[in-house]
Amino acid sequence: MNFKGNYLLAGVIFQQVEKILPERIRSYRADDRPFPTEAECARDLTYTDWDRYNIAEKVLNDYIKQAPFTNQLYHNQRVRQMELQIDAYKAAISPEIINEVEAQYRRAIEQTPSDWWLYWKYG
Repeated sequence: MNFKGNYLLAGVIFQQVEKILPERIRSYRADDRPFPTEAECARDLTYTDWDRYNIAEKVLNDYIKQAPFTNQLYHNQRVRQMELQIDAYKAAISPEIINEVEAQYRRAIEQTPSDWWLYWKYG
């Protein structure tokens, strides 16, 4: 699973749940906003370039490079592909990106100061 897959799954679930909600609840959504875009979800969840890099590296090193995944067909190719993706994420992290990530976390913390996870990730 990854962010894009989770986003797509959430959209499908949202559509199905919306269909079965009673009218009184559906009409409660007065603004009739469409389902948020993937970029809006990433922004609202403070899913940053730094997170993409950290998650990819953790998945590779803590899972994919460990048993039982090492016995999978094409394991070496998958590892190499993930290493290339991680290298691309790492190369894209510049001082400007770090500053933007910091600003994203500050905005998110201002909006939801009781969310301890934001403080944890920001740290």
